[in-house]
Amino acid sequence: MRSNRQMRRWISAALCLLLTFSVLAGTLPTVRAEAVSANTKEVVLNSMDSAADWHAESSDSVAISAEAAASGDRTALRVTGTYKQKASAFANLIWNAGGLNLTGAQKLLIDVYPEQTLAPRSLNLNISNGGSIIYMGSPFADAPKGTWTTVAIDLSGKDVSNLTELKFWIYGDDMPRDTECSMACLLDNIRVVLPKTDAEENEKSVLICGMEDTDAWKIDGTESVRITAQKSELHTQGSAALKLTGTYSSKSGDFATMVLQPGELDLTGAKRLLMDVYLEMPLSGGSFNMNLTSDSGMVYMGAAFPDAQAGKWTTVAIDLSDKNVTKLTELKFWLYGNDMPGDSECSMTYIVDNIRMICEKQETPPVLEEVVLNAMDDDSAWRTENDASVAICTEPAQSGDRTALRVTGTYKQKSGAFANLIWNAGGLNLTGAQKLLIDVYPEQTLEPRSLNLNISNGSETIYMGSPFAGVPNDTWSTVEIQPCR
Repeated sequence: MRSNRQMRRWISAALCLLLTFSVLAGTLPTVRAEAVSANTKEVVLNSMDSAADWHAESSDSVAISAEAAASGDRTALRVTGTYKQKASAFANLIWNAGGLNLTGAQKLLIDVYPEQTLAPRSLNLNISNGGSIIYMGSPFADAPKGTWTTVAIDLSGKDVSNLTELKFWIYGDDMPRDTECSMACLLDNIRVVLPKTDAEENEKSVLICGMEDTDAWKIDGTESVRITAQKSELHTQGSAALKLTGTYSSKSGDFATMVLQPGELDLTGAKRLLMDVYLEMPLSGGSFNMNLTSDSGMVYMGAAFPDAQAGKWTTVAIDLSDKNVTKLTELKFWLYGNDMPGDSECSMTYIVDNIRMICEKQETPPVLEEVVLNAMDDDSAWRTENDASVAICTEPAQSGDRTALRVTGTYKQKSGAFANLIWNAGGLNLTGAQKLLIDVYPEQTLEPRSLNLNISNGSETIYMGSPFAGVPNDTWSTVEIQPCR
């Protein structure tokens, strides 16, 4: 049992909510402001790292162009629109989205950095689903110059089951000057906000390696087959990725390896390993291999980047859902000399970032704490209501090393009257409370009668009973009242 001095320290730590009356409550979550809510996710449609996916259509009177450009630690696409003379002509920059099914998409997000503006004109955008334009506007018109801003385009309620095209455009008759003039902006990271699936709600991502440098990796090879790794500014997370080049010089029975030992990460419920991969230089017939070893043995041996595509980022997924992985002891990329696909020296290059494990969230019991409501050290917070036939009174009393409140109820004669001892709790918000706890020491009892208790929330009585009935005399007991709604 806690001493009174310990109780006071505990009370102070609980923001002086005071009491030996205590509530066992779940710890409340910290609320964080996030760009995407807990039940949504961002899905990147086009990372805007290069102009290879974009098709420009220009004329003699109005033109548009795109080129990759560095901006701090990111690579973006610089889009320049130029008016040469007034004319009823369009210049378009088009990305064929290929009929993406984005059903449920809430917003399209684009990062923009206006470098050169032509107010009141701005770069326009059309979004097409199948043969229908579902958005047409100037989303960057109010974006401040010289800084990165994320622009959101509302897609809620729109049919985005067949996203076919994004088109940036300018129109010659909108020419805002009498002489040739241009606007330029950096665009990056076109993505949509989608609701998470039920499965994703129950998953978490555990970072295995951020691929910022080679410090955690051990690399071995020979003259005939080798792996090299160097930092790449092209990346998806953090500040860098690793560019892996595998080179065959001659056929041999040699191996080249690149090994990571992740350490003591808890991967209970592991479902799949994910890697962001950019195939920079393919090699026909060549491939990196990968072994994954867990605490229960080898759980994967095969192609390291089976779905990687040349010239674009791809998230590669290795299914481990039936492997019962709880700990990853080794991740090994490797090449075998006899797999050399040609007769002369040849190489392949992949950029790899953000190696992570998707694990099923494990149910964990809530962290509980007792919050003291009233310490019962004195009766100053309590109000009595008595009658000539029945009375209740209180006084502080010592009991061992604690100070408590002695409550005495007296029947003088039978009547339809009540005697009450009331504490006004002041409208405390105890959302999530599981139990009300009271320490009690019966000194004198009147069986079958006992002290009664009502608990009120607003104007509603949520408990009415005799919680101390049956509690043994002359010893301290803790009485629980449950539920406390």
